[in-house]
Amino acid sequence: MIYTQASDGICYRLRPADETRMTLRSMYIMATAIGLGLSLIRVGYALAQSSQPDGASAIHDSAHADAALNWCAVHVARKEYVQAYSDCSYVLAKEPSNVAALSNRGSLYLISGDAAAALRDFDRGIALKPEDASLHFNRAIALAKLKNTIAAIASYSEAIRLKPDFAIAYHNRGYEYEISGQREKAIEDYKKALSLDAELKPSLDRLNRLLKFL
Repeated sequence: MIYTQASDGICYRLRPADETRMTLRSMYIMATAIGLGLSLIRVGYALAQSSQPDGASAIHDSAHADAALNWCAVHVARKEYVQAYSDCSYVLAKEPSNVAALSNRGSLYLISGDAAAALRDFDRGIALKPEDASLHFNRAIALAKLKNTIAAIASYSEAIRLKPDFAIAYHNRGYEYEISGQREKAIEDYKKALSLDAELKPSLDRLNRLLKFL
């Protein structure tokens, strides 16, 4: 997994249709766009312009029809977000219960800044596959962006219950604890994140900051 050098942040995983054939980088989205290398405002505007069905069909590449979900993930890896949205929506138009497409499109909504739409896709995905830790993790991100800290912590906790070695979920939950004034719990989560992934620099930065001011 690739991490930024940001002091805090959130990340999520994009899924090709066949994860055994295709390895994609995990994406990392900070609470601020500074230092990330992409403009959330610019991406959000582009997605907004293509969010209607007519717009999506106008840019959808028919050559992707038999592998649209894989192409959705490929386009995200290339930061071609409008095309990625088109391919994910194409899949969902044909298969409304496709969990991977719901997860990926929800992630694209997060990139565009539409956390409410992202939450709807993640909730639909969880209803279909409640044992999926990544969906609960992404749901927590959407809830955090909607300033629902309590619910976000609960969703991160469920992701951790389902996947006990989910280092970045510990980091993100720690951040929610930190901003809500629960410093001891935040410290505990940052330490746990680092015990699972010693290269998780955002956790190290947040932990050192908290310990310095205790």
